[in-house]
Amino acid sequence: MKYKIFSRNITHIALDVYGTILAVDEVDDSEIFFGAREGTREFLEECKKPDSGVEVVCASDAVPAELELTMRDAGLLKEGETLNDIFYDIVTLRTTPKDYSVLLEKYWIDGHNLLVVGDREEKEIEGAEMIGANWILVPEYSIKNRMKESYRFNMMDILKFI
Repeated sequence: MKYKIFSRNITHIALDVYGTILAVDEVDDSEIFFGAREGTREFLEECKKPDSGVEVVCASDAVPAELELTMRDAGLLKEGETLNDIFYDIVTLRTTPKDYSVLLEKYWIDGHNLLVVGDREEKEIEGAEMIGANWILVPEYSIKNRMKESYRFNMMDILKFI
């Protein structure tokens, strides 16, 4: 894990999904998914508490309807829940690097109030750097690598930075 945290006044977390909280791999030109990263549900529940002081935004390049199905299959959504039940907001960002200025404008915040969490330097981290946001680069969570010690990361560890 690498990170650049320069502000303790974080009010929003932009959270990537595939490779960050859901393991993904390509097999025979198809993507397959496997479960959620350790501590993901607990992290999302903790941040949804009224006194958490932070809003978690799903900032993925995936189609929200497909994302919801995948997250349900991974056990992150309980029966009857939608993405809106676990995230403050869902924003689709398809550029490389991701254009997080959309979030700054939408929530009336500055870059130092945003923490970007992702697994790809060229997408999430470069996007965070462009707007002066805090960031955490987590090890890519893939099926083939999920048992390696160097790839282990508990999502609850993010709370130490805010």
